[in-house]
Amino acid sequence: MECIEQLIIACVEDGIFPGAVVCLQRESEPPFLSAYGYRMLVPKRLPMHIGTLFDLASLTKPIATATAIMRMKELGCIDPDDDVTTYLPEFARPGIKIFHLLTHTSGLPAWKPIYLEVDDRSEVVEYLGKLPLEHEPGSKVLYSCLGYILLGEVIRVVTGAPMDKFAHEAIFKPLGMNDTFFNPPEDRREECAATEDSNSFERRMTNYRRYNWREGVVVGEVHDENAHFLGGVAGNAGLFGKPGNAAWPGYGEDLLAVLARPCPDKVSRLVPGGDNPVVRHHFPIRGHHRGVPEFPILIGGQPYGLACLVPFQRHGGDAAPGGEYQGLP
Repeated sequence: MECIEQLIIACVEDGIFPGAVVCLQRESEPPFLSAYGYRMLVPKRLPMHIGTLFDLASLTKPIATATAIMRMKELGCIDPDDDVTTYLPEFARPGIKIFHLLTHTSGLPAWKPIYLEVDDRSEVVEYLGKLPLEHEPGSKVLYSCLGYILLGEVIRVVTGAPMDKFAHEAIFKPLGMNDTFFNPPEDRREECAATEDSNSFERRMTNYRRYNWREGVVVGEVHDENAHFLGGVAGNAGLFGKPGNAAWPGYGEDLLAVLARPCPDKVSRLVPGGDNPVVRHHFPIRGHHRGVPEFPILIGGQPYGLACLVPFQRHGGDAAPGGEYQGLP
């Protein structure tokens, strides 16, 4: 543990990120859980604590979305080998399967500012179906937020319930994950770690196109602008949670073990080293997403299940010089 603590403390002191909570569990031993630095820098400085709620960002994909899809498969209401159009006919692009979305092999682009391209969420699926593909489905792995936004829509349509409601009833409630949810209520926002000031990163990504951008520090609501446009509940982002819920007996060990399994041959041959593209973005890491370090980060491995969650490093200013985060040794 000493090397982990030294790394986290050094990153905080060097301005790589404002603060962190580390949760480490080994087999049946009591978990190590410790907080470092601050959960907010501006407009006021608030210390980090082990009960801090984090915007889990892209960890929404493996923790909520992929797990919900596989739970639906267990219940017999979905088949990963079905075309997406089976459930979302307005997608109008036959040949892309649920499996392709799960494994980032659909050919859909990595990201688009949906909130600038459509007027209402009812137009999102049709818009995604009209996007040119980056490659033939199943031929290549390209990490795609858009594919997981589609999965969120599949969950909503097939279950007849919003994705957050289904995830709560089918995943979080049975596992006792009482501090894992979408859209934190107002009375819990004080517990949340801040993410970014004014969402300046996505403004730059869109070349400062005109939009009703949020002002001030984003805290207690989803940072990702596409997920925010979708009401804070989306397949790509929107989940909030505490570190203990992400690496805890009964959830952390079981989920990490499942997600870290090698992929079937039809996907593993597409990925150097044969790792799992569903989780390659989050497991033993070089954690980058759209060209910037992506936090929070979840790392799994035997005999450890480790969740290292930190606020977005852009909070309080741009990334510190030399701030590329390589992960834990």
